[in-house]
Amino acid sequence: MPQPQALARQQATAAQEPHDPYASNPFDDVEFLPGLGLAVVYVVLAYAFVSLMLLPVQTV
Repeated sequence: MPQPQALARQQATAAQEPHDPYASNPFDDVEFLPGLGLAVVYVVLAYAFVSLMLLPVQTV
C-alpha cells in the first residue's frame, strides 16, 4: 500500500500535468482484428477480377 506522502505527491503531479488523450490508447498495443485489412484488400481484388472476367468480349 502506498504511503500517504507518496500518494499525495502523485496526485499533485497528476493534477499539474494536462491530460493527454493519446498517451494511453489501448488499441495502439493490440490490433483489434488482425488481418482484417488484408482480407478486405483480397475481397476487393477478387471482386474486380471476377467483374473483368464477366465482361463480354467482341471477336474481331
